[in-house]
Amino acid sequence: MKKQPLQHGNIEIGCNYWASHAGMYMWRDWREDVVERDFAKLSELGITMLRVFPLWPDFQPVTQLRGCFGDAVGYGDASGQPLSPGDLGLDNTMLERFMAMADCASRHGIKLVVALLTGWMSGRLFAPPVLEGRNLISDAEALLWEGRFILGFVTALKEHPAIVAWEPGNECNCLGKATVAESAHWLDFIAAKIRSVDATRPIWTGMHGPNSQSSQPWNLFEQSAHYDALTTHPYPCFTEFCGKSPLNAPPAVFHSTAETLFYRGIPGNIKPAFVEEIGSLGPMVLSEERRCAYLRTALASAWAHDCLAFLWWCAFDQDRLPQAPYCWVAMERELGLLTADGVPKPAALEIMRFKQRIAAELPYLPPRRVDALVILTPGQNQWQVAYGAFVLAKQAGLEVEFLSSEINGLPPKKAIYWLPAISGNSGPGRQFYGLLAKRVHEGASLIVTDAGDGNLQPFEDIFGCRVDYLAYAPEDLEFHIDGCREKFTLHKDFTRRLLPGKARILGKCSDGTPSMTCFDYGKGKVIFLNAAPELAVLDEKTPRLYRIYRQIAKVFGLDLVNKPPEIGRTIHKFPDGRQALVEINYSDRKIGGIPANDFRISLSDRKK
Repeated sequence: MKKQPLQHGNIEIGCNYWASHAGMYMWRDWREDVVERDFAKLSELGITMLRVFPLWPDFQPVTQLRGCFGDAVGYGDASGQPLSPGDLGLDNTMLERFMAMADCASRHGIKLVVALLTGWMSGRLFAPPVLEGRNLISDAEALLWEGRFILGFVTALKEHPAIVAWEPGNECNCLGKATVAESAHWLDFIAAKIRSVDATRPIWTGMHGPNSQSSQPWNLFEQSAHYDALTTHPYPCFTEFCGKSPLNAPPAVFHSTAETLFYRGIPGNIKPAFVEEIGSLGPMVLSEERRCAYLRTALASAWAHDCLAFLWWCAFDQDRLPQAPYCWVAMERELGLLTADGVPKPAALEIMRFKQRIAAELPYLPPRRVDALVILTPGQNQWQVAYGAFVLAKQAGLEVEFLSSEINGLPPKKAIYWLPAISGNSGPGRQFYGLLAKRVHEGASLIVTDAGDGNLQPFEDIFGCRVDYLAYAPEDLEFHIDGCREKFTLHKDFTRRLLPGKARILGKCSDGTPSMTCFDYGKGKVIFLNAAPELAVLDEKTPRLYRIYRQIAKVFGLDLVNKPPEIGRTIHKFPDGRQALVEINYSDRKIGGIPANDFRISLSDRKK
């Protein structure tokens, strides 16, 4: 039975750790007194979880011994001493140092997440000498030593109580190029090796930026099939369509929560997901004042959306270290919650204040109420669409979860299904589309927004309208929606026009053709919007697009609270009938009585 260190209704708050004096070179320059002092300071700030890294070549310094003409004649350790056949190649001194660090964590009440094969870190690739220049994902020699590393390391440390989870390593999808089959094999191989030694702890992915479609390597389906939790590293400069505003203001401030819900939902098997690496990327990106505001908002949002854990990058500044990659990458030097001297920065104090506040006001938070299921389909950039849909939903007052149409079987029962920005010739698979239509016929509601060339078949029988024509020419579509005062203009890469048929017209384009239709399909209701606001909202060139989502929700019978778009509201129902309302100001200015980048909790006093 696996131990579960992450619990629904709470959030584990921590950071990623390298020792304050040496960064990733801490194992070669080992100072147990520094680690003890580091952990004491982190514990005082309310840090309860650390993600830690045994640097791969330090722990497995295997070399290739060669003879005449460079022929391989065996393996050796760092000193050139030959290894005996079957030797795992691990350095016992390094294992003892890691054990000492784990003992230190126990003394300070800190849980450890261990990223095993730490070969990629902060812009530099590390590997044992024997594997230099090899593809660390597909090469047979690499797989041999990776398997031996895991067997030796996990066997040596599996009894330690401070360790609560394993990971393959840090962002292992950066270790080497891989096909779909190679990445799937590697994920399966590593997970199986860990479980062969320790089946009691969960294995988390530790990945950055995986793909959502099964046709791509490192996709979320393969990861969720083999691992117990999915992890996000939501840095805007490494993630498409992100960072289009200051990080503590819309739309950038929504990124970390949107990506975590996206990972959690896409595979359809309800694996937990959490924010494992998040940071401000240094003083050239964000001031200290905005850094604190960003941390506070992203942390509150993760908590309100049941993201389970939130780990900042990183514990200490690394601005005094001369080695690579610190000498290469300026961004990596000033990311700590504390300075290299151990002085807490204002952001560190934000973590402590947040923990104290929720402990006093609402120590347990049930899952939020979800209004709609957003379904991502082939042919689109699924992350762009999901991110845009999340932003519009939050602004409108809707709460959504995500799902891929690639899943097998019936989609989960929901009152409202949302297919945003359909694109391309494929559309959702025939079986999934048929089962979705069945759900709607039985009484659910469906909204489809069209990027311009989306393809759904059958269409007319379900939506009650017809396509007049599709032209492979871009246009700036001008349209209005009944119930919205504004007229909207959205760019489309394709031109499509509708004929109403039996459907009701709920909006028109400037040429009089339908922009939005509604049709009663069986006991359910379907809406087709001949535009995709999800693709425009992240650029903020067309204001108030969220009102389209709000008007659609009214057509479906949802009575949404009239609120400023910058205020996100989540409703959480307790088993005894009480309700908690969490209101988060995602803006960098005071709105609705809530200070900038802050939140407010309201708890009903009586059962409802």
